[in-house]
Amino acid sequence: MLKRFLLFLVTLCFTQGVFGQIVGRWKGDLDIQGTKLPLVFEIKATENGYNTTAYSPKQTSMGIPTSKTVFENNALTVEISALQASFKGVLKDGKITGTFKQGKEFLGQTHEI
Repeated sequence: MLKRFLLFLVTLCFTQGVFGQIVGRWKGDLDIQGTKLPLVFEIKATENGYNTTAYSPKQTSMGIPTSKTVFENNALTVEISALQASFKGVLKDGKITGTFKQGKEFLGQTHEI
């Protein structure tokens, strides 16, 4: 019984460490032709991986549901089907650096959140 409990604790600690890397509220700015547009991702762990709600505070206070969130090998992909948009980035040193694409156009260059 003690062995099972210890195995459970080790598994829980490992899971929290992996999920803890990306789970939380990530804030950054999209630079669109010289205009700063705040972008916020709120990432939560679920049974099946992750769930993200996107926010664009200058445009609306409502959360924008995302259709897909994948985080593997420090690479993050967030897809927002309703906006035909996606963000692809890499987590390094506590920052996510990547590109935001809407439709066929990349909005700005590299973004940190």
